[in-house]
Amino acid sequence: MTSADAESVGTRPTGPPSGEDRTPGASTDDTAPTFTLLGPVGLRTAGGRALTGPEKRTSVLAALLLHLNRTVSPDLLTSALWDEEPPRHSRTVVQGHISRIRAELAEADAPAWGIELATLGGGYVLRAPEGHLDSHRFAALTARARGAAAAAAVPLLRRALGLWHGAALAGTARTGVLTAAAQSLEDARLTAVENLGAALLRSQNASEAVVLLRPEAAAHPLRETLLAVLLEAMAACGQQSSAIEAFHRTRRLLKEDLGVEPGPVLSSVYAGLLGPPRRAGEGWAAPAPDAARPYPPEARRPAPAPEVGPAPRRRPDLLPRPPAGFIGRAPELRHLAALAGPADGPAASVPPVVLITGPAGVGKTSLALRWAHQHTARYPDGCLFADLRGFSPNGEADEMQVLRMFLQALGVPASHVPDASQAAAALYRSRVADRRLLVVLDNARDSAQVRSLLPSGRHCTTLVTSRNRLDGLVVTDGAESLVLREFPARTGVALLRAVLGEARVADEEAEAHRLARLCDGLPLALRITAARLRARPSWPLRAMADELANEQQRLLLLRAEDMSVAAALGVSVAQLTARDAALFHALGRFPGREFDDWTAAALVGLPRPEASEGLDRLGAAHLVHEERPGRYVLHDLVRLFARDAGSHDTAGADAARRRLLDHYARTLRHAVTVVDPSGDPPVPLPVHDGAGPHGPRFDDSARALHWYSTEHENLRAAAALALASAAGTPPGAEDGHRAWLLPALLWPLVVWRPHGGWTPVLERALRAVEAPPATAVPPPEGSAVPVARARLHAALGRLYAETGRLPQGGRHLAVAAALLRHHAQHATNAQVLMMLGNAQARLGRPERADHVHVRALTSAVGAGVCPPGMLAHYRQARLALAEHRLEDASDHFARSLALAPADQYQLWRAWMAGVHGRELRRTGHLAEAREHLRHALVLARRHHLRVHTAQVLWQLAEIAEELGDAEAAEDYRGQAQQEDGRVLQG
Repeated sequence: MTSADAESVGTRPTGPPSGEDRTPGASTDDTAPTFTLLGPVGLRTAGGRALTGPEKRTSVLAALLLHLNRTVSPDLLTSALWDEEPPRHSRTVVQGHISRIRAELAEADAPAWGIELATLGGGYVLRAPEGHLDSHRFAALTARARGAAAAAAVPLLRRALGLWHGAALAGTARTGVLTAAAQSLEDARLTAVENLGAALLRSQNASEAVVLLRPEAAAHPLRETLLAVLLEAMAACGQQSSAIEAFHRTRRLLKEDLGVEPGPVLSSVYAGLLGPPRRAGEGWAAPAPDAARPYPPEARRPAPAPEVGPAPRRRPDLLPRPPAGFIGRAPELRHLAALAGPADGPAASVPPVVLITGPAGVGKTSLALRWAHQHTARYPDGCLFADLRGFSPNGEADEMQVLRMFLQALGVPASHVPDASQAAAALYRSRVADRRLLVVLDNARDSAQVRSLLPSGRHCTTLVTSRNRLDGLVVTDGAESLVLREFPARTGVALLRAVLGEARVADEEAEAHRLARLCDGLPLALRITAARLRARPSWPLRAMADELANEQQRLLLLRAEDMSVAAALGVSVAQLTARDAALFHALGRFPGREFDDWTAAALVGLPRPEASEGLDRLGAAHLVHEERPGRYVLHDLVRLFARDAGSHDTAGADAARRRLLDHYARTLRHAVTVVDPSGDPPVPLPVHDGAGPHGPRFDDSARALHWYSTEHENLRAAAALALASAAGTPPGAEDGHRAWLLPALLWPLVVWRPHGGWTPVLERALRAVEAPPATAVPPPEGSAVPVARARLHAALGRLYAETGRLPQGGRHLAVAAALLRHHAQHATNAQVLMMLGNAQARLGRPERADHVHVRALTSAVGAGVCPPGMLAHYRQARLALAEHRLEDASDHFARSLALAPADQYQLWRAWMAGVHGRELRRTGHLAEAREHLRHALVLARRHHLRVHTAQVLWQLAEIAEELGDAEAAEDYRGQAQQEDGRVLQG
């Protein structure tokens, strides 16, 4: 192809213009577009400047140019535009600026030069040959100058400095990201000025060096390396006295502003100035500076400097101010001190690293700063602090920025900080190796973000705060962990007292405790509440507590300007994966308090192993708390946030509710089949309930009853949820079936673990079965509804009877017995009749009780639960007792008990022994009655029959009273009261 052909298709000449000394990678055509960072940010073309838009768009362009040919995430671009919380539409704003920059590049014919702005992997990349960026050309020229002789270095450095047209990144937002980048570029410019001054000095042009350096030194009076070159140049020009005066002026500034003496570079130059004065025009020869320092010590003439000794080591203090109004945490502060080691003890073999972890708003940073300020004397070499912004929506702190900040605080000049993070980290570790230093790394997201910032000195201590557990630091760096929990109620009240005053809280002490509970003990929530009350001095604490008691608005109220509990939790949740976030929102729909991984799996619709792993990750983020092994809770405010955040997904909420109810129904039915070996089938499950994944499996009745005891509060809450969700639904419909299924499956578990709290749920479930909507179709033959109705009557009768409402209990038990007999559930009918007989006996109707007990044994024999001989001996015992033949009665009762099958209904033994003891007492045989009731007590306790245990104890107390044994009576009464309390508590 000819050159004419090349021009015809729009290609550019490839050779450098005549006489131009090109740097590697530089553009080869003066008409080529050049991106500018060294002054106003934009694009300089042959036709003038382009891309000179508003500040936000210029800032987006600057961020792209600072990462030329590298992908830039939307989060980084957002942090370049806003230091604080960005607006909700920040992504839209960024996308708008990207579109406009892309259009202006096309208008400037930039694509013809290989320049394009592309979208890549969720971010953006500005692609261009590096020579089209002025900062790259500047870096290339200064790099060439470092290895060149003085005569060659001078033009290279002049050309490099000629690329500057004002302050770096002019026209951009003054955010932290862009300010740090501008400072880095300015540091590079000043280093080039120093190197040019040194090169002029070496090439016998000291006067030019003075002209170059004097205005820069005036603008940067504390930059010691710059002043050192200027002083040498002034001395070479015969201005030795002026140079000495300039040194002392700088020395005073350093002491007044920074509290330090001049460093070794400037002090060494000053020592050389104290030699004999030089004649004007005397040349100065100095060796070429090395790459690290623009003016090395080797160029200075050694001479004593009696009035300027070595500069003392700087003591940095980067700690923010102490937290205001700090309350409580005395045990945690002591624990921190113990983990950090004794103040005057020997150096640790490994530098102590202490993790302070906990949920959002619990006060991790406040605790770290409180401890740090209390123990600054332990660290005479200083305290470093960095907010790593691990959970900030604007992105994490840049590792290099933190290292640069630490190194400069430790006395390393900005120009001496390596550009590579690994080299900077190595220099940081070497600088702190022999220091006694405290390092506080706040708000870390993960272990990787922290490791390069850990000091190597054995006398150093590092405090790390995070919302995550950071198990990796524990494994690889031997970190000790302190998990910060919410305030106990008394500390929460103390915080309110400190803010609101003693008198205001003392007037409403109970309401102050209520506020502490409603705030979940979370310090952030308590401080917001206290601030709102302080701003409303006429408000009683009760009014605020009443507002917060409304769960629908609690999170909305826990907000004060830019501080809110919801925002703090939202930042934590935003870091979750989509699957973990779905699990978190599903847990917010759980109606109970404490749950296991089976329940979590049912709520979210995942296999149990995956749900368990998700719970562990949520636990590491302190969004879920494992209160005891395998049992998890969401604290109230976290639960409300999870629920509200997923409230828009009504279909998902309905699906989660159905999965949860079906899970509990399957597991409860399995527990019933294990506990009740009588052979009567429990209430059948509909097809949709039985088709899901199974829950836990139980090998014996003890494990099944333990599960029921653990879950009964959750089962009750789930049953109430099902009833509320199915209001107005026919009992045979899908949701109507769920409304009464869990309560109907309580039998016979309620025999072992009766709990009065189930009574209102059972009443509502029974109404749902017996009084369906007028439009409901009667249940088909063989459906679960009739059996469910019978078992609901039985369970309700059992609870009424055992909570003292014997007439109501007797009526429900009688209805249940009739229904069970009709549906041929003879074994269950025998149990119900035995309870009904006991209720009749307690009502003072012994003949009727005896009749019902005979019916119970008859039904049990008919069901094959008990052998016929058991019934025969029971009748013979009753007859002998009526004729006062005590030995014969006892013999027949013993034979009847012996025939009760041990591997089936052990409770028959306890019931029968209790019946015999009660009959002996009724007929006046107190001593014999006491012995039989003691045997009944042993059986009742062995089989965990709490209600029966309490009833036997009350009878023993009455017999002891009648026998004149007041001490035994009091003891039995105390035990009976304890058992009654356990029954009420479940």
